[in-house]
Amino acid sequence: MLYEGIKVLKTAMTSAALAVTVMATAQAAEIKGGIVDTTTSLNFRSGPSQSASIIDSLYDGYRVCILGVENGWASITCNGNPGYVSAEYLDVLDVMDVNGGGAKVTASSLNVHSYPSTSSTVLTQIPQGTVATIDGVNRGWYRVTYNGVQGYISPDYVEVVPVTQTPQSTVTSVTSGIVDYAKQFIGTPYVYGGSSPSGFDCSGYISYVYKQFGITLPRSSSAQYNYVTKVSRNELKPGDLVFFGSGGVSHVGMCIGNNQFIHSPSRGKTVCIESMSSSYYTRNYIGAGRVF
Repeated sequence: MLYEGIKVLKTAMTSAALAVTVMATAQAAEIKGGIVDTTTSLNFRSGPSQSASIIDSLYDGYRVCILGVENGWASITCNGNPGYVSAEYLDVLDVMDVNGGGAKVTASSLNVHSYPSTSSTVLTQIPQGTVATIDGVNRGWYRVTYNGVQGYISPDYVEVVPVTQTPQSTVTSVTSGIVDYAKQFIGTPYVYGGSSPSGFDCSGYISYVYKQFGITLPRSSSAQYNYVTKVSRNELKPGDLVFFGSGGVSHVGMCIGNNQFIHSPSRGKTVCIESMSSSYYTRNYIGAGRVF
């Protein structure tokens, strides 16, 4: 995805810039986009303190919505879930695509504008209590999609929430088809940079399979990790993605159930099914995520 903006200097300059923004906009929450910039991982915490519990680990390139900053801590939402990270490790942008979760309308109704301005055309209205999908930020406004219409809403009249999951019966049917389709490529050779049936690398294989079902995933394994909604290992279901690496995400596969996953392993090997319990993958397991 393309984004627009200025990379903000780290340390105190990041905190100062965000603090000024928040103070200067008393009548409107100045929502920003944030991209994690770290060589390792960034702790996503339940509160603005090193002693606060860790909710998740965010890797380089992860996109979040920044709600404000205080004392070096950025208040953010990650896929609709609230928490805090050190502002030192965020690049701040005014305009950015982001998987921001859902925007639940708190007003009696909320106008969706064609541009992030109250003077722009009203495309539609969202009723109170309804949730629209946040897919970007633009100069203090959320860009959302509601009933097939994409536009901009003021953040002053919404509560950010995790997006409601697709009905389970639909999910089960679709993921079953995805897993069955993925298995058709068992034996296909690993090709570095490959993303077609003539040869796949790990992330190329995953993105190709999902693309056949109308779902476009980022190309690299680390970007795919940033894209998915995180689930714990004991919550894994067929179709979920599993990630591995040493010090950072460098490999991805697809869970197929029964503690197994399918992937395109490495040079000299072919697409195959392996056990999640093997010593190598147990040792290098980083996390898992759900595409929908």
